[in-house]
Amino acid sequence: MSETKQSRDAILYAYKNQEYCLKSIPKGLINQEEKIEKRLGKAKASNIRKLEIIYELQDSLSKSISKYTPCKKGCSACCHYDVSVSALEIEYIEKMTNHQRTPLIGSSENFLGKPCPFLIDNTCSIYEFRPFACRRHHALTTDAYWCDTERCFEHSFPLIGYSGLEGAFKRLVSEHSPSTGFKDIRQYFGTPRK
Repeated sequence: MSETKQSRDAILYAYKNQEYCLKSIPKGLINQEEKIEKRLGKAKASNIRKLEIIYELQDSLSKSISKYTPCKKGCSACCHYDVSVSALEIEYIEKMTNHQRTPLIGSSENFLGKPCPFLIDNTCSIYEFRPFACRRHHALTTDAYWCDTERCFEHSFPLIGYSGLEGAFKRLVSEHSPSTGFKDIRQYFGTPRK
């Protein structure tokens, strides 16, 4: 099969798969997702707890579509992408794990192809506490072929968008540390030691 036909087939499959994914999400979860920003705006909870609520809802949504995605434990192509994290998420990782950020934030660079510092034996060692960027990322192709860092930007594939969660997350992060913005996780925790 030619690469052109292979990529065209993969893109078409991903668009159809996106439809299946969206139809598989229970209406109650869709309703929660649409109202999460307003709900968190009224909540009398710490920012860490609000972040956990966002993560819990994202995980529920991800569970609904998991049978339609090739993303499985041990597949770690996306762990070699840039991973944008907020200061709040860094605090959360520190609080929930034994990991502490490096004293100085590392330089900004393109980290594509470099493993996440928490990737150990092709498995996320902080999976339960992973950032929002990791939680919301799902491949919709039949396998991880197009996820490989050598090919990941050759074509544009559809994704599952969560406007309510995105809005709630961005609002929470900007209220928590308005001047910090996002940096790559490797800037805070370095790269894996060999």
